[in-house]
Amino acid sequence: MFFDSIIAFIRTNCTNGRRECFAWETDCLENYIIWAFSKKGLLVSIKDSKISGVAVVYALPNKSNGDIVSLLPSDNNLTAPEASSDLCVMDWIAADAESRKDLIGQFQTRFPNWENQNKYGIQFGKPKLLTNKYMNLLKGLN
Repeated sequence: MFFDSIIAFIRTNCTNGRRECFAWETDCLENYIIWAFSKKGLLVSIKDSKISGVAVVYALPNKSNGDIVSLLPSDNNLTAPEASSDLCVMDWIAADAESRKDLIGQFQTRFPNWENQNKYGIQFGKPKLLTNKYMNLLKGLN
């Protein structure tokens, strides 16, 4: 039931903003969300008893080499200590500023060493290094 609510929120909001997030077919999306949950990489914001934000963030087993493949590890490779790993901010949707701030707060709690780690996302089909300034800016936007 909870995963169904997350998927419904994603489907409703995945095309809001500058680019599509969570661009998976329905069956793959469900597996992806369950995978992220099992790896402690699923962040969920709830407002007024409804899901208002979802993010998938995980520690990478190796330093990113600048290509997309390095941001897509296999389960067998996800055993490196998180504090010394690069991070991948793979998908992110927030319905409003309050939910975005909540997701950033969860991210900072989940990865307490985040300021000392490289953070990557995929923007417009290319890996992008996300700076601390950018992550802090996200929390401060209204």
